[in-house]
Amino acid sequence: MPRGRRLFLVDPSLQDVRGHHFNLARSITVSAQKLGLEVFWLASRDADPQLLGMRELIPTFGQSMYSAYLGQSTGGPKSLVTRVKGVPNRVLAKISATGSSAPEPQDAPDLQTSMQLDLTDAFSELQIGPSDRLLFHTADGATYKALAELLEEREIIDLPLIHVCTPYDPEGVMPNRENPEQVKSAIDLLRASSLLNRRVFLHGENPFLAKHLSQIWDSPVLSLDLPAYPIDEAMKYGARKFRESRLLAEKEQFLVVSLGAARLEKGFHLIPDIVRRTFEFAGTEEFSDVPRSKIKFVLHASAQIVGRHPLIAKSIEKLEAYSKDQVQLLKEPLSDLDYRSLTLASDSILMPYDEAAYRVRGSGVVAEAIVARKFIVAKTGSYPAEMALWQGGACGETPALMAKALLTIVKDRWQRFERVKQTSFEYIADNSVDQYMRKVIAAERSSARVIGD
Repeated sequence: MPRGRRLFLVDPSLQDVRGHHFNLARSITVSAQKLGLEVFWLASRDADPQLLGMRELIPTFGQSMYSAYLGQSTGGPKSLVTRVKGVPNRVLAKISATGSSAPEPQDAPDLQTSMQLDLTDAFSELQIGPSDRLLFHTADGATYKALAELLEEREIIDLPLIHVCTPYDPEGVMPNRENPEQVKSAIDLLRASSLLNRRVFLHGENPFLAKHLSQIWDSPVLSLDLPAYPIDEAMKYGARKFRESRLLAEKEQFLVVSLGAARLEKGFHLIPDIVRRTFEFAGTEEFSDVPRSKIKFVLHASAQIVGRHPLIAKSIEKLEAYSKDQVQLLKEPLSDLDYRSLTLASDSILMPYDEAAYRVRGSGVVAEAIVARKFIVAKTGSYPAEMALWQGGACGETPALMAKALLTIVKDRWQRFERVKQTSFEYIADNSVDQYMRKVIAAERSSARVIGD
């Protein structure tokens, strides 16, 4: 029987029912409910109407991890949802009458302070205590700093069990921190307060990241991989229709797809060279049995929240010069259904992610590709490349070598596919939705230092 009955998923960036933040919250909720936990989402106060209609939602935070990039704070009155059991009516009346007690930041927002104040109010108004759990599933730099400051002056015996998972490497790219030492200082403060492995448990989104964080923080960090949903027949059928009607791909074409917003750190600016080299090498002596007509690229190239970098815009111009039967660009955001259909309709996922930014950094696209049995083609030295080599994909150091890696897969796809299928089975077994919260609770049970029972 798990400790406590309430689980609060903490995500200031959860604002609508699209994309990674919502899908992760939904998956973790399913996992927790199977263990009998009552789940609530501490999310953005700017949540859209559809998200606001969900029983789990508690609008809590005035800023998200993206606020600093936009140079602005989010608006909206502060109001914690009244559906949480155990919140006195007098507190609910106070929430409705007074609104937010946190000052609105000016110009460049201070996410740490804003998050700390909003969490303080949530602890008080929701009476969060030792029988509860908090899970920060996508922690950035501000998360660690806010949490360390918030907990420093509190009695350990009164605190909930807190799990903090990050997909980011503070020595690489982590939002809302100026340097790695800021995050290390927060970890040191949690250690000095005797909270680590007593009330606060640290996680990384993949085993490589968890090992790296354990070393640089000198603290145990456990791997908490993204939950994996198996693919059902209805999804496969929808993907086949999407491939035929939306992508207009021939049955024998090998479909190479990129996923997500077009970003420099994801190497989108390298894709024009990869495409050029692929068509240049196809049909040559080394790849004589791979005609150019057999390959089609479908590139998801929606803008980031802060717009398109000039180098990205130039890359899109180059790609638009190709015919639609060679390169198809999807420049607008995709619905969750279309995103899933695009993933399943593909034969290979192209991931030329920057090796410094993604040396150990987690990636939802990697997990999606493995589960969907799609060959990964990645840049050598990155976490996606490590996973590509494990699952039967390939990697290369340069656009030319990535093009050759891709053509090698096209040439040998059926010899490689058994490995792709096997790794999909293994990943789903190890990281199923059911397993996610079991791993969280196992971290608590493995520590002899947890206070109370």
